[in-house]
Amino acid sequence: MGGKVDAIVFTGGIGEGDADMRQSILNGLQKNLQIAVDPAKNEIAIGPDFAMNISPALSKTKVLVVPTDEEVSIAIQSANLVLPENKVDSIDSLPRLSQVKTNLVCHSLGHTYTAPEEIGLLSVFASSVDKIGYFRPIGKRQGQDDYRITLMKDHFQLTDPEHMMFGVNEEKALQMIADGQEDLLFERIIKKYLDYSSKKDFVLVSTYTGNDDALHWAAKLSSTLNLSTIIIGNASNSKNLGITETAFKSHGSECLGVIVTDVDNVEEERKDLTDHGLNPLALIPTSPVLSKRTVREVLEVLDNGVCLYGEEYLDVPIGKIRIHTVQVNDLVDHLREEEDSLVVVSCKRVDVLLSLLLIAQSSSAPNIAGILFTYHKSGDIDQEVISILNGLNDIRIPVIATSSESFDVATKIQQTPAFITPMSKEKIDAAVTSMTENLNYSCIEHFQSDEYLESKRDIGPRLFQYSAFLKARQLQKTIVLPEGADPRGKFHCFKR
Repeated sequence: MGGKVDAIVFTGGIGEGDADMRQSILNGLQKNLQIAVDPAKNEIAIGPDFAMNISPALSKTKVLVVPTDEEVSIAIQSANLVLPENKVDSIDSLPRLSQVKTNLVCHSLGHTYTAPEEIGLLSVFASSVDKIGYFRPIGKRQGQDDYRITLMKDHFQLTDPEHMMFGVNEEKALQMIADGQEDLLFERIIKKYLDYSSKKDFVLVSTYTGNDDALHWAAKLSSTLNLSTIIIGNASNSKNLGITETAFKSHGSECLGVIVTDVDNVEEERKDLTDHGLNPLALIPTSPVLSKRTVREVLEVLDNGVCLYGEEYLDVPIGKIRIHTVQVNDLVDHLREEEDSLVVVSCKRVDVLLSLLLIAQSSSAPNIAGILFTYHKSGDIDQEVISILNGLNDIRIPVIATSSESFDVATKIQQTPAFITPMSKEKIDAAVTSMTENLNYSCIEHFQSDEYLESKRDIGPRLFQYSAFLKARQLQKTIVLPEGADPRGKFHCFKR
């Protein structure tokens, strides 16, 4: 230590409670390092409630006894591990809305991947209210996890059971529509939505367009719930935004505006939208973080996918998918053509695996995002090779594997958009930042204002009918809803 020690600290059970142990530890240090202990101070420093200096008055090196609370430290570190660190910090630092009084429908256009925008939008409201929720009228097929619901639950720490966060599953909805039971389908969705939203300060309702029927169905649902809609699409299909808004308006649902992603020229896009009578709520440029897949995201979509090595490097972004069939001596030249490649290779090519791991150790070699083994089955890799791999101190790239064949895997990956998992902290941060930096807050404030809400209808026809029938069931009464020339309708109008 060269004789330069600022302080020595004793803490923990023995350090705080055993004066003799402290004395014996320091006995040999006085001569060489001039570190000493005042015996009187040492004796009284037993389990102190505050830090105590037990060194002599003129000692250059302080000797301290510092109390600690190991249980609290363990609890805090465990909480930081279990509860993603970005949630509280990112949400608390966002701009706040002055008031939040109504829920919104967020409608995704076509095959646009809108999870980042939904996370960003919900984060805006989460910064302003305590109890937020996320609801999908149509969930995944029975027995399948709903990716969006799982993502929102994990990121926003929602404790709601998943079955409460959707109306009916996709299979049931299609069957009811085919059987001509659309009214009953709407009634079930309304009931679950009202039950769920009654416990929340704000709920984002997520719908999407798969085809024309789905578009008009989503528009009717938005009108039924009496909620205004935000439409999300990317710049490549922005021409369909006007068609979508018209469909929603035709069913009595109001469109607040549009959010467009992957925008190259913001001002040109804004002018084009306004020229077509659309209100741009947010125009979001392409994000280099959000547009790239990570190795972890690829692993999520693989059949029988498994991480063999380098799990701590799974969040590395991928520049390009490269199927490797060449000889090892040509490998580096190919990798230099595209940095951050995910190399797809048959598990029989152990020579490629060992070569890539060697390349990864070199500071002058091209960056490799990861290695994907195909045709992999448990026990395929020779035990001698496994022994060598296990003996490596630091495997700096992730090695993942799948039982599928190489070209099927590459096709599946290319067809899957870059997406977000609950573990994608960098992507989630980028999604929230993109939304808050580009969102027109004044428009959102206006749509939550008393003036705007007073101009809206109080309740839609379907919601009124549902409420009336619900009340009738509770009171065991019969309700007649007269239409057209029905004399009961004229009588009631006259009585008013």
